[in-house]
Amino acid sequence: MLFLPEIYIAIMVSLSAVMGLIFCLVWGIKSDNTRTKWGRRRPYLIFGGTVAGVAMILYAFSPNYWWCLFFDVIIIGVASNA
Repeated sequence: MLFLPEIYIAIMVSLSAVMGLIFCLVWGIKSDNTRTKWGRRRPYLIFGGTVAGVAMILYAFSPNYWWCLFFDVIIIGVASNA
């Protein structure tokens, strides 16, 4: 769709995987130390699912590569691991 060489997609997928690895640990530590009336992990599931879902819809309408990179790596990579 963006008519770019394959290396751009490889970079985006690699950065997304790295961000996922980092924030899997971060959200795991954060949720283990959280005590709410809804439990330990439910607030993170609701927050992460909502933000990741909206970001995936916006990702579909990205006009250029940099918006795709931002939505995929930063927003979806962080929120989907929450």
